[in-house]
Amino acid sequence: MSQLRDRIKSLDDADLISDRFEKTGSFSEEALAFMDEEIARRGLAVPLAPSAVSEIASEEEPITEEIVKLPAGFTIADAPILRSIFMESEIPFTISDATNTDTLPLESETEAHFVMWVPQSRLDEATQIVHEHFDNLGHVYVRKGGTIREMLASFDFADVHFTPSAMEEIIDAEFTKDESAALVKLLVRLRDDVDAVEEKLGRFLFHYDNLDHCENRLVANNAGYSRADFLAMLEVMQAYADDPEFPEQLDSVAKSLIELFSGV
Repeated sequence: MSQLRDRIKSLDDADLISDRFEKTGSFSEEALAFMDEEIARRGLAVPLAPSAVSEIASEEEPITEEIVKLPAGFTIADAPILRSIFMESEIPFTISDATNTDTLPLESETEAHFVMWVPQSRLDEATQIVHEHFDNLGHVYVRKGGTIREMLASFDFADVHFTPSAMEEIIDAEFTKDESAALVKLLVRLRDDVDAVEEKLGRFLFHYDNLDHCENRLVANNAGYSRADFLAMLEVMQAYADDPEFPEQLDSVAKSLIELFSGV
């Protein structure tokens, strides 16, 4: 799986779009899902579905209808679901990276991973269909019925954008003794399992170098932690999100931290 992801990530934009939309029959559903994630991560425009294009313009005429975006953004992990929903409904769409702006993200928030655009005449229909599968939490859509651990497993650290000073800013937060102990236990376990975890995730750990600092602050029961600390905690929990023995007391911790970095 990691080799497949790496091959898809190595494609340039033109080849990625070509493979995804011109050679669909040559790839598995898993490969297509990975391509959708990579397209969303790069903020590339998605070609309109041919059957849907015919509904708003003939093949001989350019599409001139205004494109408008949906009320909230989406996480990259939801790209395969959205692709399926919109293709099945024959609603033309395009996507753009919500972080592609001319200014740096505010230090106090992060943006949704990407936004979807549809023809204005199909906006109400598209919004209604999305609301059947997602809840709008203001800045981002979250899948209905998704568990905290599913959200934890799909959290993408590559899409967290903060300035160095914001990463080190101390935020008031406290954990219970049980929560701190559970986090430290997972953190120590991760040190021993790092090679196996990285193979399972198909990538290097983003915040491995911060584990010692994070552990020291947890052991000292500090009343404040940096965003770098919180991201290290999230990555430790993500490594074991599918473990049947994942500590239940960490579900609420994971939920709070995901919301912190999702702008919810």
